[in-house]
Amino acid sequence: AASFLFFWIFLVVPLFFENKYFNILEAKGHVYVVGAIAACIFMLVGFILEKSARELLPGSGNMLDLGIILFGVIALISCLLSGSVWESFWGLSGWRVGAFTFATFTLFYRFLASNLKYRQNLWIPVLLVNVVIFLFGICHSMGVDILGMHEYINPKEFYSYISTIGNLNWFVGYLCLTVPLVTAFYLSSESAFSRNICLVFLIPAVLNM
Repeated sequence: AASFLFFWIFLVVPLFFENKYFNILEAKGHVYVVGAIAACIFMLVGFILEKSARELLPGSGNMLDLGIILFGVIALISCLLSGSVWESFWGLSGWRVGAFTFATFTLFYRFLASNLKYRQNLWIPVLLVNVVIFLFGICHSMGVDILGMHEYINPKEFYSYISTIGNLNWFVGYLCLTVPLVTAFYLSSESAFSRNICLVFLIPAVLNM
């Protein structure tokens, strides 16, 4: 379940789209919800079989864990007091980021921290998929409409939407998250193979910047 969740979030969600850019927010929300529900079912089955859910509890004195759990609880309370529980829960008027997203993020943070057997190789498929995303971005910036993503779009908006991420501002945010992370991987890597994998990612990422 932990590996499924990791790859769903870092591979499937960034790549997924439905009606090109015309419902890109809804598409990302849909695919996240599907993966989150599937992950919760896997987790529940695992807890029933192992008869233990202790790993989801925060460690004693771990203020980061307590803070993140409190954040999720506050999101749920805010949803219940919002006056529009359904919209607040699913984030229908808020970029598809609602109480469900915050609560599951809190749950998944604890679950991954306790169950994901971390290996540096986990990031290799993630980095390679992001290379594809960045190559799409480079092509779109050159006016080459890969996958026909810009078909029927207002010509004035052509360069405002890019790759499989969507709005240019979202793409900038995506770069702000991924580039520093992989730069840290590059600076701390101890093998030529790891450094080269990071460079394969960073070169098209920096070109997108």
